[in-house]
Amino acid sequence: QPDTIKQYDGINLETFWFILFGISALTYAGMNWYVEHSLDVIAYQQKYLSPVGGLFSSILIFLTPILWVITVVWAHNKRMLNIMGSKGVWGLLVFVPIINVGVLLMCLFLPTGWKDTRRLDIKAWLLVLLAAILGIGFYRFMQG
Repeated sequence: QPDTIKQYDGINLETFWFILFGISALTYAGMNWYVEHSLDVIAYQQKYLSPVGGLFSSILIFLTPILWVITVVWAHNKRMLNIMGSKGVWGLLVFVPIINVGVLLMCLFLPTGWKDTRRLDIKAWLLVLLAAILGIGFYRFMQG
């Protein structure tokens, strides 16, 4: 029946971009704030709070990157489910050098159901163009 629309599990392209860049921005902002204010926070906690406050800050600074990694692995796994239609350990390939770049590029640019169509839609081509422009701009910026 060619008139039926196939449903794909996982998360779509926009949701993946939102999760990836949202969690990265929150992690960066939180870590940056902590580094900038860590001495003030520690001094305040030691003066006005108990040592438990310092322990809480230490646990928080330790858990933030771990929660980021868990979220990124989960998002990659769900996105690859949406692209390839198969369950597996795609998220764990984020830890394999060189292969992780390919998995990231697939998650960032391939449309839903790519395994079935093997074609990029207009949204994917626009994202590739945007990434190329940003990459060239970043390269030129780094050259001085």
